Amino acid sequence: MARPKGSPKPQAPPCVTPLHLETVELLNDLTNFVGIGSIEILMPRMAGSGMESPDRWLWLEPPEIQPRDGTIEFYLHMLVASYRVARCTYKMVSTNMARVRVYYLPSDVGRGLISRKDKSIKKYLRKIMEVIDVSREGWRGRPGAKMVPIVEPDKERSSLFWMFNTMDSPNPNPNAPWIRDENIKYLLQRVLNSESIAGMKSKPYEYQKRSIAMMLQRELAPSKSVDSRLKTMFAPSGEVYYMDQVTCELFQEPSYYEDVRGGILAEEMGYGKTLICLGVILSTQHQYAQVPEKYSLIIPLRKEAPSLMDLCVSTIWKYSVPWREHEEALGESCVKAIKKNHGFYEVPPVPRSRSNRYATDDTKERILLGSGTIVVCPPNLVDQWRSEIAKHVESGRLKVLVLAHSSARIPPVQELLEYDIVLFSRTRFDQEEKEGKDHAGRRESGGKPLICTCPYIGATRTPACLCFRKEAVYKSPINRIRWRRLIIDEGHSMGSGARKSQGVCVAERLPVEARWIVSGTPSPSLLGAAAGVASTEGETEAEIEERKAKLLNDRKEFQIQETQDLERLGRIVRDFLRLQPWAPSMERGEQASWATYARIASSMCVHNILRQLMVRHRQEDIEKSVVLPPLWHKQVYLSPKYSEKLAINLFVGQLAVNAVTSERTDKDYMFHPDNRGQLRVLVNNLYKQSSFFWAGFTELDVIKTMEVSEKYLQKNNCGSDDIVLLQQAISSCRQALRSESWSIFAKYQDMGYFVAGLPEGCPETWCFEPLSSSPLMLTAAPILEMQKHVSAHAYQEESILSDGLQNLGTRFMRKYTEDIQRRSTGSGGRKRGVPGSSTSTRDRRVSMENREIRRALEEEDTPLDIPVEQRAVSGSASQHSSVNMGKHKPRSVLKGNSSESIVEGQLPADSPLMHAKILGTASTKLSYLLDSILSHYTTEKTLVFYESDNVAWYIAQALDIMGIEYLAYQRNLPGQKKAQYLVTFHNSERFRVLLMDLTQAAHGLNVCSASRIYFVNPVWTPSIEAQALKRAHRIGQTKPVYAETLILEGTLEDKMVKRRNSMTERELRETRDSIANDSEMRSIISNLGFLDVSDDEGYGMNQIAQFKIAQPMFGAGKRGGVIDDPEENLLEVEGFEDGSARKRSTRKTQNSIPRPSPIGGDSGSGDSAPEISNRSLTVSNGKRVVVVIDEPEESAPKKKKKTVRFG
Repeated sequence: MARPKGSPKPQAPPCVTPLHLETVELLNDLTNFVGIGSIEILMPRMAGSGMESPDRWLWLEPPEIQPRDGTIEFYLHMLVASYRVARCTYKMVSTNMARVRVYYLPSDVGRGLISRKDKSIKKYLRKIMEVIDVSREGWRGRPGAKMVPIVEPDKERSSLFWMFNTMDSPNPNPNAPWIRDENIKYLLQRVLNSESIAGMKSKPYEYQKRSIAMMLQRELAPSKSVDSRLKTMFAPSGEVYYMDQVTCELFQEPSYYEDVRGGILAEEMGYGKTLICLGVILSTQHQYAQVPEKYSLIIPLRKEAPSLMDLCVSTIWKYSVPWREHEEALGESCVKAIKKNHGFYEVPPVPRSRSNRYATDDTKERILLGSGTIVVCPPNLVDQWRSEIAKHVESGRLKVLVLAHSSARIPPVQELLEYDIVLFSRTRFDQEEKEGKDHAGRRESGGKPLICTCPYIGATRTPACLCFRKEAVYKSPINRIRWRRLIIDEGHSMGSGARKSQGVCVAERLPVEARWIVSGTPSPSLLGAAAGVASTEGETEAEIEERKAKLLNDRKEFQIQETQDLERLGRIVRDFLRLQPWAPSMERGEQASWATYARIASSMCVHNILRQLMVRHRQEDIEKSVVLPPLWHKQVYLSPKYSEKLAINLFVGQLAVNAVTSERTDKDYMFHPDNRGQLRVLVNNLYKQSSFFWAGFTELDVIKTMEVSEKYLQKNNCGSDDIVLLQQAISSCRQALRSESWSIFAKYQDMGYFVAGLPEGCPETWCFEPLSSSPLMLTAAPILEMQKHVSAHAYQEESILSDGLQNLGTRFMRKYTEDIQRRSTGSGGRKRGVPGSSTSTRDRRVSMENREIRRALEEEDTPLDIPVEQRAVSGSASQHSSVNMGKHKPRSVLKGNSSESIVEGQLPADSPLMHAKILGTASTKLSYLLDSILSHYTTEKTLVFYESDNVAWYIAQALDIMGIEYLAYQRNLPGQKKAQYLVTFHNSERFRVLLMDLTQAAHGLNVCSASRIYFVNPVWTPSIEAQALKRAHRIGQTKPVYAETLILEGTLEDKMVKRRNSMTERELRETRDSIANDSEMRSIISNLGFLDVSDDEGYGMNQIAQFKIAQPMFGAGKRGGVIDDPEENLLEVEGFEDGSARKRSTRKTQNSIPRPSPIGGDSGSGDSAPEISNRSLTVSNGKRVVVVIDEPEESAPKKKKKTVRFG
């Protein structure tokens, strides 16, 4: 029927588009949703019967009136009605209470239909998740169901330590479904099932083979892992979904990322990580790196049809066929063709400007495919790597290039391709950061080309151009090769520092297929629970295991101190390993924030990352293959002797006087918060030196302390307790001044020794004061001088030798005393690390004095006053030098006798000089240490850890006197010399004792030849102590390891050990490795009491820390510390090509050991810190050169670079 003319046009029915229908269908199908949980909601009035939902509950429709903001009803209303990302069903559980099921639409479902861009969605969802119940009873609508939160905070965050120690051991699977290459399967099976690796002399243990296979699997066939940000969740309905707790996003299916090729080899310290790395290198020795997926192999254009050989060569490089494995069978012509057409790909230049207005350089960089491995290690471990290669790898199997020195030159690219291993020291590797820079350290700038504005040369029109030139840019040869892998030994340093280190920058630009960090402790929290857990006497195996389990349990919860370790781990993951999604990605265009996830997300995120990256066995799995010899560690308590009591009481007296006179306020008080740094120095002197030997106080210092105390007592301004303290301090000072031995130690500032049995007339000429008591008390210098004289003149008749010794005493002691007096009068400074005192905090003179004390406390490790003596001995081929170090840092110490030491200095058995004995020393610890070393050094090697250079000096002196040959691994020893010392100590039977600075014992060193370990003082930080113990207790150790920590009973050391044992791991970490940072220890130090000491203890045998057996003063090997050639008996690992451009000289270093500088003395001359037993010398141009002792005097020509097979 026709519409009447002029009538309105009827409204068309609403348009129902297919998109709208699809959206409605999506929202009505609950299978598209995830039932995340249920909530109880109050319904004041009974709801009417609604439409039944697919879950047989009723649909909860949005109310007509919007609920009040801030309520759960409001959040549900917004998600259901406004954003349409949720649906709800309900069931009445009481007259006015309903149980509501909440269904949420995952972010990966209906992306094109429902928008999730509004940030309020995540806000409302997070609010709901705070109160939602995920229990099955609640989901079923049962009344009174116990509420189970979706995230339990107390169970979510586990500590890094706990996760690291509970990780599953590696389980390589050659038949994994993603491994389709039969060659890879065969390689993994061969590694797992064969007794040894081809080319390896040593047979790896089963756990080592599993680690090798796991590393190969991750390199050659990396799997895909679920995004580590996602946590697997289980809905109460039984569904599985995935949640990002930071962004509050839910996913029905997880996203996957390909694992990195590489990771972190984190086997326990001392369990053969170097051998595992060598096994990986040997297993893929002939395999070349593949072209990255985003690039393609470049096949040169040919003017004519390619020959069959050309096609074969292209195929070899396309599929990285290991042709070197069949090099002999291929023949010379084929090998020549393969090398001539070496496979490569091209990398476009990095755009330097976002603007397209300026022309860019389109020159592409050619990258050749290589099969070699770059190994980077600390300088002191270079020779250890050399020795491990020589020890474990068959001769001639690998071609190794060593680039250890800063002057080492990298050979051309074609030569580099021939090496299997290029071994860098970390310092040399970091130098390659200059890639892309000119000689002035400038890089090419982007944007508008710069116009030269350099000045002209004189009156000419020629500019003296200093502008950036591309041709002057350094191009590192290692960046022109795609390497098979990069291994950073002790690579935990790649995560240190807030900014990228030079090493990380070099590694970022390095074309490499696989990246590995090798470290038993990737961060301080990632430390094995079994590291350094030593047995004590009488402890059973079950008790040891119980102690390990307790340690693990005590550290299960996350601690705030681990935040820094998480950041350090994040830098390794992001900057070095480039694990997705944490590293920048050009393909996906996203980068997750490590800081955010590490701080907020659950420990599951970190645990997933550790599982992806770490290759580490549990202790129980390792012990199925190998069991190390037992490690016994005990604390030895020693009673302090007279000199130690006096020194400690003087320290306590100084602290007491400082506390009383400063009235324990303001900055004059040593324990004021502003004096934390100075207090740390004082504490180090107090517990690291005074408990061993301290001669830092002079008579003037003691007298001054007495005067200040007496003046303050006269003012009568203090309480009764303070009066007692001052009286005790005065008494201690007077007792020290009355002591003959203390006066000698304070004057000569050297260790005291007690001698008996010298020939008639000698005690009178060699004594310091008119001889009044027996035994004779001497310092080290006169004893060494006597030994030197007897050793050089042992061939003389007894009467002549004794008379010469007697006459020498008169001359030597006069010169010795004169030199001490000259030095004492020339020094006007105060000692460092000694508290000051005052008579009044308001006195101007006193304030000036305390400011002086503050300045004096700025320097650590108070040095001792040692006289300067340089004396040549008639008839001796060498001289002994006792040289003051001044302010120079201590250098290397090496003592060794020449090959004639067996007969030189030998006296007849009936010689009167054979009756001369050393009864003991003034140090209880030194006497005990010497007794222990003398009882074991012929059958076992000894490792002594110290924390003070002065203590090391005293021990070295004593070993000289005893004729025991030793090496000293010091803090400032050059890296090359450190490595040489380790090789020598490990392989030579000559050197039986190694003195090692505790700060140098942290990582990587192998000292398994030592089976006796001594800590001169207790170590505050347990992890540092554990690291030190693992230097000897590791694979290769064949003897039980006995470790002892020496503690003076009743002193600060004793109290420190008790305090440390009572502290939690968290409290220890808050102290930051210093007892001065612990409030309880500061309180203990400020309230230290005086030790009981009587004057009778200072006379006769009472004052001596006696040896168990008095030691002969003269005899074979006791030459007064004189050595002919300090380099003669050092060993080196030969057979490697070294890329260093070295100069050679025959200058010999002075054969003396470095002595600490005096207190308040002058700095000494330029030669005050001789470096002995070191082939590295400093010449006029400031560069370090290498001394080769066995070459002629003339300058030797530079050695041509050549490859030397090792064996």
